Amino acid sequence: MKRLILFFAIVFLGAGLRAASVLPVGEGKFTYKDYPPFADRPVDVHYYIPASGDVRRMPIVFVFEGADRGFTYLLKAWKQEAEKHKFMVFIPHFDLERFPLPDYQEVGVMNDKDHTIRPAESKRRHWLIKSLSTSANLQVVNGKDI
Repeated sequence: MKRLILFFAIVFLGAGLRAASVLPVGEGKFTYKDYPPFADRPVDVHYYIPASGDVRRMPIVFVFEGADRGFTYLLKAWKQEAEKHKFMVFIPHFDLERFPLPDYQEVGVMNDKDHTIRPAESKRRHWLIKSLSTSANLQVVNGKDI
């Protein structure tokens, strides 16, 4: 899970920094589609930028949805804190249609038909594992090259 969070933080940090200079303050949304594994599944990123303060110096907080995929209540809660403490909030929304449970939460380890763990020899090389391996230069998991 730590690797997943690190991966998305790195991916969206660039988008957040670039977006901070062109996005209006307040609540909004942009669609992120510049990452090749998401070329056919763009990600909507909901954000909040406080109305006052120096955007160039504000910290960035990434909030990730749980199983409910509910960004609305998360944004509402976090924007109050963001305004109070002067930080930007970005919430990537991985909708169930384009990012089903086996892809989003189980990273391709679970068999999506019967929700059992895939045997080691038949596990597909999942897009996220490929991305993590390439992006973070992660080469070995459990003593085996991925």
